[in-house]
Amino acid sequence: MPEGKFCNKKPVETEEELKALLGDTGGKQYYEEMKSLDIDHELLWKTIQNTLKSRMKTWLEICAHCGMCADSCFLYLINDQDPRQVPAYKIQSTLGELVKRKGKVDNEFMHMVMETAWAKCTCCNRCGMYCPHGIDMGIMFGYVRGLCYQQGFVPWEMKIGAGMHRVYRAQMDVTDEDFVETFEWMVEEYEEDYPGLEVPVDKEGADILYTVNAREVKHYPEDLAEAAILFHLAGENWTVPTSGWEQTSLAMFAGDWAACKMQVEHVYAAMERLKPKRMVGTECGHAHR
Repeated sequence: MPEGKFCNKKPVETEEELKALLGDTGGKQYYEEMKSLDIDHELLWKTIQNTLKSRMKTWLEICAHCGMCADSCFLYLINDQDPRQVPAYKIQSTLGELVKRKGKVDNEFMHMVMETAWAKCTCCNRCGMYCPHGIDMGIMFGYVRGLCYQQGFVPWEMKIGAGMHRVYRAQMDVTDEDFVETFEWMVEEYEEDYPGLEVPVDKEGADILYTVNAREVKHYPEDLAEAAILFHLAGENWTVPTSGWEQTSLAMFAGDWAACKMQVEHVYAAMERLKPKRMVGTECGHAHR
């Protein structure tokens, strides 16, 4: 069966595709198309064979079913201790079954896997902290999300988020020019209060390369000014890059491995180009995951 216009196995690569997907309000057509999305069994199983390494294979086999992970999962606790919300069960019923069935699953099963991977696990890894074997559920469900993304079973919002990174190299439609201009504008707003305040751009050999969250540029520009003020008062030798300033990655949350790799490499390229002593990032937990 032909893939849908919006829900398919192809990543969002262009601004036109991104705007079209955004125009599907709430993903109404997207989710309707998902109901008839076919699974590429050969590709799915080949991917599992090539990417499921010894660590995750061991985690799947070593679980002692002790239940320590259950009480550490807030989703288990707020759902009246539903056994289907036990982290060990969630990963065995998704990734475990994908491996056992060698990728030969149907649309209904992949819908279940998608719902579990995004709606029943936040990858917070609280369960991993309590597991006597140190099984990292965050890594495992991150892997499951990648398998889902490859097959087109990804939440509408997440496909948009990954598309933003592919098109803009940022989690929102913020360009490099937008970033620099917004930072400079906010610094100008505080120049009278802090004489000598500036935002050094593309300064080579600085002590600090500062990276941010695109949300700050688009919705909370005051955060940029506050960072500049902090560095100024501390007398830091710092800079921001014109390219590679976005430290976050919704592509990681979406399971778009290629876009996630691209985003990280973009920041590393800025480090290699400007050669700072270290990178300092704004507050953002998943940027450091």
